[in-house]
Amino acid sequence: FDADIIRFSVKKNQPMQYEDFWKRLAEKHELGQDENFLIWYTDPTDGDSLPINNDNNLARALAASKPLLRVFITRKGSGVEDVNGYGTLKPKNLISSILGGTPGKPHKPPLAISNPHDFRQ
Repeated sequence: FDADIIRFSVKKNQPMQYEDFWKRLAEKHELGQDENFLIWYTDPTDGDSLPINNDNNLARALAASKPLLRVFITRKGSGVEDVNGYGTLKPKNLISSILGGTPGKPHKPPLAISNPHDFRQ
């Protein structure tokens, strides 16, 4: 993906299913139905980036959007989790692997953090 800005309207008073929303985004951005991508939005109350990966999250995102919902789409495996090293226990560069930790303390592996996944499916 490159930086595409595409606007389209969705009626807030009509319920929308996640699958329909996903298909509409894939169609608008000319992505194949087999393309695997993640959908995110920024919560206007606290600025957190939150995933849209099921019907409940989509309903919350639409309810929180005032007046419009900005959606960010990334390929699965090429987003923030790769830049920050989420979900990996390996250091990202040589210096961090050399410096490791504080001398005298046993080395504990860092806590693995990954993107939230929809466990309800």
